Amino acid sequence: MQKRLLGIGILIACNGRGTPADDPATTRGVAVQHNVTESGVEDQTVDLSTTQLRTHARAASGLETRTGVGAPDGSFELPLTATKTDWLLEIARNGTRTFVAAGALTPDVSEYHFGRGNARRATKSTPVSFAITGLGGLGGWGAGDSLQLVAGNAGLTLSAPENGFTSYPGAGDTAIMGQTIDWSTTLSAMVDATAGDTTMVTQLVAAGSGAARYSALARAGVAWDFTIADGHPATLSVALAPVPQDRKLAVRWAGSEFAALAAEAGPGARPGAAASAAIVTVPATLARNSAFFATYYTGLPQLVAFAPLPASDVDLAVQYGNPFGSPDAAWDELATVIYSNAVPVVTGGASTSLPARLVVAVPVAQLAQAGAIAPAISPVRGAAINGRPLDTAQRGVGTSPTLQWSAPGVGSATNYAVVIHQVEASNVAVAITPVATFYTRGTQLQLPATVLAPGATYVATITAIAAPGTDLTARPFAAGLPFAAADHVTALFTP
Repeated sequence: MQKRLLGIGILIACNGRGTPADDPATTRGVAVQHNVTESGVEDQTVDLSTTQLRTHARAASGLETRTGVGAPDGSFELPLTATKTDWLLEIARNGTRTFVAAGALTPDVSEYHFGRGNARRATKSTPVSFAITGLGGLGGWGAGDSLQLVAGNAGLTLSAPENGFTSYPGAGDTAIMGQTIDWSTTLSAMVDATAGDTTMVTQLVAAGSGAARYSALARAGVAWDFTIADGHPATLSVALAPVPQDRKLAVRWAGSEFAALAAEAGPGARPGAAASAAIVTVPATLARNSAFFATYYTGLPQLVAFAPLPASDVDLAVQYGNPFGSPDAAWDELATVIYSNAVPVVTGGASTSLPARLVVAVPVAQLAQAGAIAPAISPVRGAAINGRPLDTAQRGVGTSPTLQWSAPGVGSATNYAVVIHQVEASNVAVAITPVATFYTRGTQLQLPATVLAPGATYVATITAIAAPGTDLTARPFAAGLPFAAADHVTALFTP
């Protein structure tokens, strides 16, 4: 299974712009966690004192690697070679070989975090009982309805907790009483009213018909003083009430345009049967500075959840409400789409596939003006390794090969991401593990010799990214909107 873009390792191609005047042979940067809470943005220091940092700079003999140091205050500095024109910055943190990199000589590897920085998950069995009244819709609970718990101060979004109930809500129910879930199984943050957490419970109600079906946020209520303590039972009590349905959006889903790009997703790619789409909302600061792209904008508070959208064109018209935010702390609304094609990964034994995704995230106001949800960028073309085409498997590429590709035919790429996956196969299964991610603004990339292991097998996902105003080679964890991405999965290659 393909992991998020940040993966296990990230390296970003750099071009040496922005050289510090006092020491042109050194790159300096900073890492801060900006926690976006209900009371504002609270900065938290990222301790880099035990972090491994490296630069990989092109020299006459190949890529030359040098090491540097990080500090407890989140700052770091690393030496460069004399040329400073073609180099990679690598940061390995927390023992997981996570690589973080930057394109400027003064990179910012900070990250904007949803909620307070000290929120924690339950580590023990923690039963939470539900006492919810005021379920609405057409005569109470209906088919296609769902619940959602959101506590922005804790960074909590828990969708469809009813799926964990012993008894699923029945048609026409107006209340849920006595149903319990174990919070530790949700992998969600524990909320704490004494820390300023306010938990809102919402009901999304089914509407529309056919391919234009959707569920919209129609009812909501606040579970006042709701707190979860690890290992202790808790009760969530809330009364839902109607939310004004003051938002409307009418757009055309250009499914045929998404499906047409399947042929460019990789050798033997199979078109996706349907796309997942939603209208989500997050604090405005997060919407404009986030790493949500790395998880494909999933797991965020939903205002509208569309039924799977087909690989054909459909007219969509939705009406919904938004109870989140305030005049002093606005939440932005954005439409998100994930359309996944399947690219086969065939080994000598078993076979599997990697998803090649088309991703769109655009502010709702901008989408309303455009009038259609369509691909903003297509996959890269002509992927090659050491000049040899990667539409077929390539052997003997060496441990420090150069990947090349051509710009997309649709849209203009502002950045590219390259994820290197190791492929391990047996007669019955194939395991695919991401080992490094690169960000670059160019269309070729030489891999450091520390990424590929002799005798192993690899595949690459090359992603074209269109995000005007965003430079992931300078701030790899802070992308703005709109954001669009298109994956191309290569054939296998071995060193």
